Amino acid sequence: MGAKSKDGCDTPACSSKDDMMRMMRAVVRERTTTSKSELGENLASSSSSATETARDKKENDAARVQKATVGREEEEERILNATIATCPLSREDLGTGTWGLLHTIAAHFPEKPSTVEKVQARRFFDALGDLYPCTVCKEDFRRDIDEHPPDVSSREALSAWVCERHNEVNAKLGKPTLGCALKTLDKRWKNGGARCGGSTPSE
Repeated sequence: MGAKSKDGCDTPACSSKDDMMRMMRAVVRERTTTSKSELGENLASSSSSATETARDKKENDAARVQKATVGREEEEERILNATIATCPLSREDLGTGTWGLLHTIAAHFPEKPSTVEKVQARRFFDALGDLYPCTVCKEDFRRDIDEHPPDVSSREALSAWVCERHNEVNAKLGKPTLGCALKTLDKRWKNGGARCGGSTPSE
């Protein structure tokens, strides 16, 4: 996790989730793997050569190895899941959380923002383009907002702007694009509808 990525960033925020998972899994496996000698000793102590035929012993040993392997894998997953919850965010998790924040901010932006609110919103997006912890993501977002400045004229305009920026990133990553109609965005990011315990957006 300490190795620098191709963009020169060595923080977890620049690492892909797959890379982080692979490295964590290797560490967990090293901590939980039973050595062959230990496994052999366990098998020897748990089997009774006096009462088992050679064939029975072979089958029983195989069953014990399988059980030990399954138990070890389950322990690895338990430790891995507990570890993930205490690790810094990966690039994907950071991106997912950030887009959720941006969509939600836009969904609750004033219908008719004041001059101060417009300035604050623009400053927020400018700061995000400067301070985002993933270097390559930050540079990409900075270029995007320079080419397409945030439309802070209204709640609907800002919601559409965030959605369009999100879709540009999704297109680059080969992910499905989102519907940017206000009703669609509100159902996802503001009202939620009955399924989320909220109200149904008016037609």
